[in-house]
Amino acid sequence: MLPSGGLERLTAFSDGVFAVLITVLELRPPEIPTFAALLALWPTWLSYGVSYPFIAIVWANHHHVLRHAAEVTTGLMWHNFSHLFSV
Repeated sequence: MLPSGGLERLTAFSDGVFAVLITVLELRPPEIPTFAALLALWPTWLSYGVSYPFIAIVWANHHHVLRHAAEVTTGLMWHNFSHLFSV
C-alpha cells in the first residue's frame, strides 16, 4: 500500500495525462480561406472527430473504475501507467 492520499494523486496524475492527450490533438484552419481548402483537410477533421470522443470515453471509464479502488497498490499504479500509455 502506498501513502495516504495516493488515490487522489493517482487520479490527478491520470487527469493530467488525459489533458495532455486532448491538447495534442491539432486542428488548424486551412492556409487559404476557401471551402475547397477546408474540404482538402477532411482526414484531419475526421481524425479529430474520432479521437476526441474516444479519449473522452476512456477518461470517463477510467474515473468510473478508479471510484471502486479503496487504496493504491503498486500493482494498481503500474496497471494505470500501462493503461495511460496505451491511450
